[in-house]
Amino acid sequence: TNLLPPWARNSNINCNVKPRDQSVPPAAGRRTLTLPKKAGMKATIIDQPALRLITAKSECFPEGNRAAMSSLESHLESLSGRRFYGLAYESADRMDYYAGLVPGDDIEERKFAELGFSIMEIDGGACARVKLLDWSSKIDQIGPTFSAMIGEHGIDPSRPQMEFYRSMSELHLLLPVPS
Repeated sequence: TNLLPPWARNSNINCNVKPRDQSVPPAAGRRTLTLPKKAGMKATIIDQPALRLITAKSECFPEGNRAAMSSLESHLESLSGRRFYGLAYESADRMDYYAGLVPGDDIEERKFAELGFSIMEIDGGACARVKLLDWSSKIDQIGPTFSAMIGEHGIDPSRPQMEFYRSMSELHLLLPVPS
């Protein structure tokens, strides 16, 4: 089973994706975000621990995301109990996406490194988190949710925006925010 969201599986998507407007200043002192009632979601601030991930870079965001995730999955005996992430690094002119996997142990990490996969360390810190339940039916809310979180809390551009695939039905959107 592929954990990549359906929007990232669509190969007909234009690769020239423009990053979201990050010039919107954060609201001072707020630590909870209420999105439009239609969305029914609320962001909370968490202390995200540092991560060490085996990663595969997407050739082209978002159409290459599926291949990046599949390249990690193809080397695992089972996906059960594994922790997968999507990492998005935005710059002024593009979006770089990495599929990420928390290694089971040092031996597995070395195996993936020998196969040519990169190992990335992601600093921990404050993140705004929104949980999407039944996320595969809410794909159209991912981008607007990140945009709303950026507008409310700002963004720490030194860390990536993250998707944590908690399960096939629960996705956590994690936005790094200034401390």
